[in-house]
Amino acid sequence: MTLSRTDAGVDTEELGVAIAQLSPEQLAVIKATVEAVVQATGTPKITGAETTSELFSSWLTSRESEQTVRAYRNDVMHFVQWRLGIDYPDLDNLNLHTTTKEDVDNYKAHLLKKEKTGEIARASVRRRQDPLKAFCATLAM
Repeated sequence: MTLSRTDAGVDTEELGVAIAQLSPEQLAVIKATVEAVVQATGTPKITGAETTSELFSSWLTSRESEQTVRAYRNDVMHFVQWRLGIDYPDLDNLNLHTTTKEDVDNYKAHLLKKEKTGEIARASVRRRQDPLKAFCATLAM
């Protein structure tokens, strides 16, 4: 049996078993607590955006070309579609606080696999990553 541990040294297998034994009420309390901690310790907003889509739209307005806006929107939404596993995702369903560097790295591996099978060109792999990197860099400010 291989144990999987997080960076904090928590056995994720044991944690999964423990979580499965919790009641819906207990899970609701934990979720509310985590959300309160995230809200209390979150970084200050850099815009007046209340939702992910508002933040994304605000970021897109800094682009001069309508063609660039359209391409960036499509490329970031492709990531959201891949991340959420649904065809027509709502950007607000993507919790940016839970999106990790590992998610972005896995997305890159997904794109490279598609390139290897001839589904997309190398230029498309790079193009799809650039707006995502730029948007994430904005979030990290």
